[in-house]
Amino acid sequence: MRPGDCVVFPPGTGEVNKVSCSSPHDAEHVENLDMADGPWPGDAEAERQAGELCEAAIKPIVARQPNAGDLAADYIFPSEGSWEEGDREVQCMIRDAGGKLNGPLV
Repeated sequence: MRPGDCVVFPPGTGEVNKVSCSSPHDAEHVENLDMADGPWPGDAEAERQAGELCEAAIKPIVARQPNAGDLAADYIFPSEGSWEEGDREVQCMIRDAGGKLNGPLV
């Protein structure tokens, strides 16, 4: 995914599907960031680190939105298997905690 892509997460599939930002969507992709290299930190720690990276990345975008209080960070981070293959990328997104987004944020 690239910044500006809008996505839906079909329930029960584990998939991420790109859609038009003018249609209802679950999240908007904001930035790709890399986690620090090193041994696999474990699921909980990897999720914590991804959350910290993404919170910082989305903060200035969320602050400009009229519904900022409804917006939250969402992210996709490496699994243990992908980490062992060298994946360190975190895909940072913004979602509406109360429902769908209906237009672009970025």
